[in-house]
Amino acid sequence: MLVDYHVHHHLDVCASNEMTVQNIAAEAKRIELQEIAIIKHYSRRLPNGQARYQDWFRIIPREFDLFLNELSGFSSTDDLQMFSGVETELINEDGVINIEIEQQQRIDMVALSVHFMPYLDVLDLRSDNYPHILSPNTEAYRASIEPWLHKVEQIGAEDIIRSLVNAYCNAIQRNPKVRTLAHMTDGLEPLRLYQIDVDHLEIDTLVSLMEPLMHCMREHHVLWELHTMPIKQMAILRHANALGVRFCATADAHFITGGWANMSDHWRAYRILENYSLARGLLSV
Repeated sequence: MLVDYHVHHHLDVCASNEMTVQNIAAEAKRIELQEIAIIKHYSRRLPNGQARYQDWFRIIPREFDLFLNELSGFSSTDDLQMFSGVETELINEDGVINIEIEQQQRIDMVALSVHFMPYLDVLDLRSDNYPHILSPNTEAYRASIEPWLHKVEQIGAEDIIRSLVNAYCNAIQRNPKVRTLAHMTDGLEPLRLYQIDVDHLEIDTLVSLMEPLMHCMREHHVLWELHTMPIKQMAILRHANALGVRFCATADAHFITGGWANMSDHWRAYRILENYSLARGLLSV
């Protein structure tokens, strides 16, 4: 079966107005997908405490209701199974995520992302020392980058990876609706984004550090999501595959056609699974 569990809805600020449920379903059938999840960004709080942080927005409850109403008004067919979901963030090492438990009960699945640095125990992050490295050429960036780089160098990449893995595992155990870990690549991209030098470590060390997450994902039937981004440490995925982790491909679609991520890009991600013989998983199983 061909599946994509990460298709954005038009009520997301980042998505095109054409991403209605009806249009998504028609395009999914055209490109021969058999299961999809239509998702909406859901962030109950952001690192700066404001309604917007970088490219992410705090959820507007009325829009979430509209999203769910549109999905409930559309019936799945025999040739297309449709799930409702949200993409939300990993918040801290205790496994808190950025959607309340009671709101999770209203959807089929959660795609768990790391859009901004979680509050890991080893980092001792607070609002007054949160790294602003996603906005280069700003005063916040210039004020935070040197102390941040010094902090992560003192802690070391191994302990930071270990904490991130622990956070993921706690989130999976605490939130049964987490069914995919979104745009994972080799699992280390969020740390690279925050300039944590993970790639100087030996590959055997990286695999060993990531292994507890692999066991947790297998046990709880959580899928490892891949999209079109290149994968730097393929050995991590091969080991996860050998341990029984299942994978899914996504275009992370925000457009039906054109744009920087459209539904037909699904095939580019799917080829990664095929080229490396990664086992595919389904939400419906």
